[in-house]
Amino acid sequence: RPQQEKAKEREEMINNLKRNDEILTTGGLYGKVMELNEKIVTLEIAPKVNVRIDRQHVDVLVSGGKVTKGSGAAGREGKEK
Repeated sequence: RPQQEKAKEREEMINNLKRNDEILTTGGLYGKVMELNEKIVTLEIAPKVNVRIDRQHVDVLVSGGKVTKGSGAAGREGKEK
């Protein structure tokens, strides 16, 4: 049951992404959402450097320093010092 709830929260977070949200990908890239479509998210990872990723590789939504848990990186992020 807890796994189902986490999966539902993650799916909801991915579906509610919007422009200018800051995210962390499953590959470890931080970026700002520049463009969205049904399957692809375009991230700005540095000034004038954009990458396209599949929506399912969004792991954590980082907004205003607050981390919204996705699948696994949010738990690891809290342990880094």
